[in-house]
Amino acid sequence: MAPPPLVRVVHVVVQSIAGESFEIRVDLPCSVGALKQRIFEQWNVPPVFQKLCMGSAAPGDYADLSEFCRSGDSALCVLLVISLNEAIGDLKISSRRLPALQDLARLGLRGGEDAVAAVMSCCSEDRDWQIRLAAVEALAKVAPRGDERAVTKLLGCLEHRERNVRRAALRALSCVAGRGDAHAVGAVRCCLQDPHGMVRRAAVATMAQVTSKDDRAAIAAVERCREDTDEDVREAAEQALMALAEQSNQRSGMRSQCDTGKEEPSRTVADVAIARA
Repeated sequence: MAPPPLVRVVHVVVQSIAGESFEIRVDLPCSVGALKQRIFEQWNVPPVFQKLCMGSAAPGDYADLSEFCRSGDSALCVLLVISLNEAIGDLKISSRRLPALQDLARLGLRGGEDAVAAVMSCCSEDRDWQIRLAAVEALAKVAPRGDERAVTKLLGCLEHRERNVRRAALRALSCVAGRGDAHAVGAVRCCLQDPHGMVRRAAVATMAQVTSKDDRAAIAAVERCREDTDEDVREAAEQALMALAEQSNQRSGMRSQCDTGKEEPSRTVADVAIARA
């Protein structure tokens, strides 16, 4: 029987292009694929996006780290490069599209504009509503707040025939649309009349995130939802009004510190709604 391979301990220093770094202890032999899993646990970058460079080499997952450690060395420097090529390629294959979208969602904002563009294509082009649902949920994670292209794509999804897609689009808008975005507020406001309670509830919650505290018409629309036939919608309306009133009160408090002695500002519709509750 052949003797077991000798175990050698090496300290691996992983550094990103952005300059972030961390150090982990690895027992050799250890594959590149196993190291990618350790990096995923540390930085939440799925292995599919990891390209590891060791010197001038970019080894595959089955390569062993010991091949890149010189005899006697106790440390190994590894550069992590995030590459979307494989995931974007998987989006073109129907059987791999869903896991690719889920991986992109885990990567989040680190995917940059390429990730946003790739996910957006699945929001409108795929015929499978479940894929569109996953794409909308991923877009909420990869697009930065205020991204106009992403907001426009999500607004289009509010008209999808499947209610789960409409609800997901509303939730995504609460993460991506900027507060006071007139187009977003108007479209979300229309969803307050959706025939499905689950969509109306999501619309109410999103109104609290995208509505300006000075938009009296929008706040009045939320207040009318307190009379909705669905109990969950009525509860969401109460919570939304409380959130809007709190924002208004915070602003009033800041103004009072700067404008001591000035006339007290008039209350907003949200303030009146809370006073009635």
